[in-house]
Amino acid sequence: MKKKILIIIIILITITTIITAFILFNSKRQKELNNKKYEEILNALEEALIWEMDATDISDKRNCGSPISGSLTSEYLISQGYLKREDMKDVDNKSYCNGLAKIRRKDGCKIKYKLYISCKDYETKKEGYVD
Repeated sequence: MKKKILIIIIILITITTIITAFILFNSKRQKELNNKKYEEILNALEEALIWEMDATDISDKRNCGSPISGSLTSEYLISQGYLKREDMKDVDNKSYCNGLAKIRRKDGCKIKYKLYISCKDYETKKEGYVD
């Protein structure tokens, strides 16, 4: 009788361990897939920003002397045709992420920018980003 109880306990512990390992593995895998998707969203936002800056001559060498400070939203880039709405689709394939690009140029020709996204369950670190 004690032997049967011991066998049942060992079987239950084994099943519980296998289920826990499976859940942890799937959770880690899903997180990796989500991070890859968020990276794709940031890349699409960056490509759209660079395209917009080239098209509007912001990055033109003739404008090196003029300082720039501002921001562009993903909605603006979508409305101007630089970004596709689908590129901002969140990992749930239902909602969309919001994006913001802060742009500045102080001295010289180099333009610096920071990209931020805000999604249903994910946000980039955003100092001063207001959704």
